Amino acid sequence: MMRFTACHFTLCALAVAATLSPALAQAGATLPFGDGESISLGLGMRSSLTSQSGGAPDGSSRSANFNLDNLRLYMGASLGNGITATLN
Repeated sequence: MMRFTACHFTLCALAVAATLSPALAQAGATLPFGDGESISLGLGMRSSLTSQSGGAPDGSSRSANFNLDNLRLYMGASLGNGITATLN
């Protein structure tokens, strides 16, 4: 029978967070500063969790690796109703 420890709970929480990260990939804010003028900032990330039974250095414990695969900053600006720009 498998015993759940704090480490297992943490791994499960990280797995759920990694699963939800695509939903968070388009989080951002728009800062208006004039009539039809604004700056938009956003952040996207992709992460992964690898867990392997018997992969720890002692040969019998479970190994767990959480990686932040990439992080991306999104920036955009609008100057009036006709001029917009985006930088990814």
